[in-house]
Parts: sequence; structure tokens; C-alpha cells
Amino acid sequence: MKNFTDGKVRKLNYIVHNPNTVEETAKVLLEICIQANAGKVERKLIELSESEEAGEVKKE
Repeated sequence: MKNFTDGKVRKLNYIVHNPNTVEETAKVLLEICIQANAGKVERKLIELSESEEAGEVKKE
């Protein structure tokens, strides 16, 4: 990323203040990951149940 006024390359620097404990932070991150992947898990469970109903057996 260049600043067009002086042509120098600038790097972005982010500082995040987290007042939570390590355990609370891990819990929140886990919840975010669960929510983000819930649709994928649901689709896979439906796919597996449909394949079992059709008599197919898949191993991954």
C-alpha cells in the first residue's frame, strides 16, 4: 500500500485490547467457529442420512 503524497510504503498496524481471560476468549472463538460451520455440518448430516436411506455406505 503506497501513500501517494510521499511514495513510501506504509504498513497497517492493529492493536486489539482484549480484557477477557484466555478461557473466555477461547470460548468465544469456539462459538464463532461453530456458528460459521453449522450450515456445512447440517448439509453433511443430511447428505449422510440420505445416502444411508438409499443403502449406500461411504467411508471418508
